[in-house]
Amino acid sequence: MELSEQTIDAALKRGQDLAKAEHRAVGARLDAARGRLAIEFDNGVEMSTPISLLSPTLAGADNKKLADVRLEGGGYDLYWPALDEGLFIPELCAEITYGKLAA
Repeated sequence: MELSEQTIDAALKRGQDLAKAEHRAVGARLDAARGRLAIEFDNGVEMSTPISLLSPTLAGADNKKLADVRLEGGGYDLYWPALDEGLFIPELCAEITYGKLAA
């Protein structure tokens, strides 16, 4: 399937709009001592959540595989290559703040 210029332009505009509305992650790491995933954002905010509350794949993984987390998608995605598991950061933040992961 070939993408039209209009489709590409619309996708680029959505990306620009998202960049204005949501902060991008600039770092992610495993806090193994606390069993948490920590994400640092471009505005200096850092948030963390227990790994045990994330996907079953992540919750059951060993620390070596969890520590190999990569930022992708311009700072909007997390990816664990050894687990072939990924998370969309804006969705994760919404779940931590308002959704099923909120305390």
